[in-house]
Amino acid sequence: MKIRFYLLIFLLSISIISPVFSQTELKGWGKIYPKDESSADKSFSEFLIDLKIAVNNYHVNFIEGIISPVIELEYDNSFRNNYQSFMNKYNLRDSLNEFWTSAKKILSNGSIHQKV
Repeated sequence: MKIRFYLLIFLLSISIISPVFSQTELKGWGKIYPKDESSADKSFSEFLIDLKIAVNNYHVNFIEGIISPVIELEYDNSFRNNYQSFMNKYNLRDSLNEFWTSAKKILSNGSIHQKV
């Protein structure tokens, strides 16, 4: 008897809620684009300026200081997701390595990375 009661409540709630959700969809609005609110955060703006300076001038100490201890390098190898693995993968002392070239490209594209 309880199962029938719960089933009845469930079916009634779906029949009442479903039309409400279908009518409140964002029909006709088109796409919803993310809003860039980063300029409202002064600390983020300052950090971004510092990051651009550090990347353009190869400031290894700055980059080493902002790397998370649990940085994710590889999706399928969680043992490599740490600070030391990052330092082993990217030799930051070499100004021609992949990190510096990618970071410069990302920051010059408005911090949007697009593979070409």
